[in-house]
Amino acid sequence: MVNTVIFDWGDTLMVNIPGARGAMASWPEVRAVAGAKQALEQLAGLYRLAVATNASDSNVRQVKRALARVELDGYFTAIFTMHELGAMKPDLAFYRAVLRLLGCQPQQAVMVGDSFAADIMPAHQVGLRTVWYNPAHLTCHPLPPVQDGEISDMALLPQVMKERMKDEG
Repeated sequence: MVNTVIFDWGDTLMVNIPGARGAMASWPEVRAVAGAKQALEQLAGLYRLAVATNASDSNVRQVKRALARVELDGYFTAIFTMHELGAMKPDLAFYRAVLRLLGCQPQQAVMVGDSFAADIMPAHQVGLRTVWYNPAHLTCHPLPPVQDGEISDMALLPQVMKERMKDEG
């Protein structure tokens, strides 16, 4: 049964602002992805929520500070960056390290991310369920699709979780 939802950070929970440099926590302006807070509010009582990011300019403390600036920090029980994991997406070692640190089997977790190549494909290969956040309505290459769900609006994530991730495993 799915009990954990792992989120990518940039352009999944918070907007990567073009031209911004350095740690997101220090950017003059930060924004949450539309619908992220609504989704997290609905999921927080049902699942353990975590962040797993490739962000090279931010460590865990800085990711927490950036999330706090948009009032998303209180929803997460764990935050992982490439620095602590010793691997980067799409390396399967990244996802295996996240699962190990969460004490979670692959079938117990769902990965939510905006990058099909870095978030969805490798997470699927490790055995996680996946939801592709695809606001640009891009086309995936594999037939049949490997993602278990696909959303173009983050506010729709709780409904996809309810419909497609219940009583699995």
